[in-house]
Amino acid sequence: RVTMPARVHGWELWKAIGSPVSVCAPMVDQSELAFRRLTHSLGVGLSYTPMLHARLMCEAPVYRQLHFEGDMPHQSGGATAYDGPCFA
Repeated sequence: RVTMPARVHGWELWKAIGSPVSVCAPMVDQSELAFRRLTHSLGVGLSYTPMLHARLMCEAPVYRQLHFEGDMPHQSGGATAYDGPCFA
């Protein structure tokens, strides 16, 4: 039997993602991975992805990688940049 972690809501969720002070709202054709990384590097605490196709996210690893790249830290120009926290 798999035990699911307890869901967090409200302020507990906000605290769990680091209590971001600034949020970058989703924008048409401007919320892709590179833009989200840029906004996080400039101090934005929370970003959104563009609308994603749910079936492709589940079935196509390439589609997932295109939008999230595993959500792991990456080296770019000597600075570590990552995509998080991020709402999809």
